[in-house]
Amino acid sequence: MPIKKYCSYTGCRVLLDEDMKYCDKHQKQTRDHKASRDREYKRNRNDHKEQVFYRGQAWVNTRDSCQSIVESPDIMPIRIYPEPDTPI
Repeated sequence: MPIKKYCSYTGCRVLLDEDMKYCDKHQKQTRDHKASRDREYKRNRNDHKEQVFYRGQAWVNTRDSCQSIVESPDIMPIRIYPEPDTPI
């Protein structure tokens, strides 16, 4: 028998499969609520100067250059461990 759990919406007692978070009724409701919160957040942001930079061509070029360096097969990741005598 598969594991069941309750819908995560406060007060809802619909049993769902383990991999689901909300029942059908509350899934759309929570998705719409999140979208409305996101729109409100974007509307009231105070970092317009930073957002202009991150939407600009200078950032896109820098980001693409960094990604190409990281994805290069010539670069190998390393781990730096502390010296054995050094307390962590």
